[in-house]
Amino acid sequence: MERVVVEKESVIYTCNCGWVDVGHANPKSYRFGEGARSLWDQILSQNGKSSKAEDGFKVFYQQKMGKVGVPVFGDVLVGPEQSFFVARSLNRQEQESVALGIFLYMTYKFEDFQGSFPGTGHSSYSIEDVVSNVLGFYNIVRGTNWRRECGVVGKDASLKVFDNYKEQINRTRVATPSPIFFDCSECKSQPKFPSIFKSINVLSPKMKDFYINRTFQYGSKSRKWIPIDDGLELRSF
Repeated sequence: MERVVVEKESVIYTCNCGWVDVGHANPKSYRFGEGARSLWDQILSQNGKSSKAEDGFKVFYQQKMGKVGVPVFGDVLVGPEQSFFVARSLNRQEQESVALGIFLYMTYKFEDFQGSFPGTGHSSYSIEDVVSNVLGFYNIVRGTNWRRECGVVGKDASLKVFDNYKEQINRTRVATPSPIFFDCSECKSQPKFPSIFKSINVLSPKMKDFYINRTFQYGSKSRKWIPIDDGLELRSF
């Protein structure tokens, strides 16, 4: 993290959620399949391609980085993308759990990718990354106002936290949605990550390969979209 992003308030400090990247906490994107809004809309609408193997539909999700609007080339973006099977007969709680499972699965894939991509490794699992993504997710799925829940501090207070703890901030890597807290003049009480942001149980997709016996796939609420979903006949192992 550089001081300029705190000066521009692109990254801000909060009493109960630590450092927050405002861009990461924005759940919307103009690209299909990117951002919590697109993911949640797909799961609620169930309009994705129907699976021929089982009662479910296709959900596509991606996380990209790069440059938008590059002359001649247009958008130059790289990053992971994945198609998932999601069962139709899910209640609201299960839909939320599946959505968060896919969302975090792809968040970690992106952070791993970023860590291995030339010139961007220092940004992988930055102190503000994962928690900021989760705040944006809850904003879409639960309508949670993360700014109010997290207790945003003023720009000067954020800058002071950054200046006092710059080295620690930049060497800290966080691979979970849990925030890291620092002393801040505007935070008067003991920091506590709001329970609302831990209220959805994560139901991670079962990422089975296409050659697994198809009967082993049945009954999963979410998993990798596999060839038999498109109607291909595969032998059992």
